[in-house]
Amino acid sequence: MSQMTVSTVQGNDITINVTPVPRTEIRIDRGVAGPPGPTGPAGPNTIGGYPITITAPSNRDALMWLEGSWTNINQIEITDGGNF
Repeated sequence: MSQMTVSTVQGNDITINVTPVPRTEIRIDRGVAGPPGPTGPAGPNTIGGYPITITAPSNRDALMWLEGSWTNINQIEITDGGNF
């Protein structure tokens, strides 16, 4: 940051415009992060102890109970043919 010194002579009216407007910078230093630890074992791929089978996921899929496991169903399959 540059510094500025201004001197005036008594009796003179001086207007100073500083361009650009000074910027206030706030830094929060939370310390230096250490190296990441080792990757732990993969968790179970279940909900309530029942397996999850995800096939070709896409936006707006729903998760449904189907034939003994949780699976994703495309939104179009859920609403196709209904009178809503």
